[in-house]
Amino acid sequence: MSPLLLTASSLKPLSYSPPSPQENRQIPASPASKSKQANALPKVMMLGLGALLLAHSPELLIKTAKGIAGFDALVFRGNLSHWLTLGQFSGFKGMSDYLDHVVKTDHHATSSRTQAFLHAGTHAVWNHRIAHWLDKNNFKAAARWYMERSKRLTGIEIHPGAKLGQRVTFDHFGTVIGQTAEVGNDVHFVGGVVLGGNPKKGEFPRHPIVGNNIMFGFCAKVVGRITIKDGCKVGLHATLFKDLPPDTTTVGFNGIIRWKGQHLNKRYDIKDVLALEQEDKLDSITKKTTSP
Repeated sequence: MSPLLLTASSLKPLSYSPPSPQENRQIPASPASKSKQANALPKVMMLGLGALLLAHSPELLIKTAKGIAGFDALVFRGNLSHWLTLGQFSGFKGMSDYLDHVVKTDHHATSSRTQAFLHAGTHAVWNHRIAHWLDKNNFKAAARWYMERSKRLTGIEIHPGAKLGQRVTFDHFGTVIGQTAEVGNDVHFVGGVVLGGNPKKGEFPRHPIVGNNIMFGFCAKVVGRITIKDGCKVGLHATLFKDLPPDTTTVGFNGIIRWKGQHLNKRYDIKDVLALEQEDKLDSITKKTTSP
């Protein structure tokens, strides 16, 4: 019989015993290993971001690294706790007042909680407070990065260098506020509003100055270093290149329908209204009110 020939009688059955529950049980990860995994993810993300910046813009990589190093030093010194304290950070002093103001003025706002967690305009204002603080303290790369992420989430673009007053509200997306723009208190942006700069080279500051108690209609455009005084209204799709006195309403292209609180009998250009005012003939174009 050949040694390679196997018969059924020569085969022995294999013995198999299932593992016990103790052997099959997985060993849970220790807290130390979990913390190592959690700490490794931000490092990988930072390395990927650094490689991306190095490939596209080495100068931006250097500026970002300096900004992060300075921010880490700020945290290390313990000043971040004071920065995040509501009483110390002026941007968040009126947080509850801001929410109350929005709930009172916006009939769509049901409560301050929904406004704080769900409204994009509220998020844009609060994000700008943080970015503006970073920009003022020379963390400009971090401020731009923060507002770029805020723009993608809220659809509202506010430059970190812009100055916003108290109780500034945004209804819808599409609003753009430039770097040197100055916005006062109780200003309302409906949506698609642009506070743009003058395209002339070398002009700085080049964005508008907006007073208090002003409303911007949908897709209103204000261009250049002009001043809009208190109580004005910039109408739907209005385009403005010239200063506005208080309590004035503008429509169309530099068109005026209300001048310093007086309603005009039709739409006039700003140049014509200024000329009539200098000649003391403004009464000829105002609406006459008849006593009952």
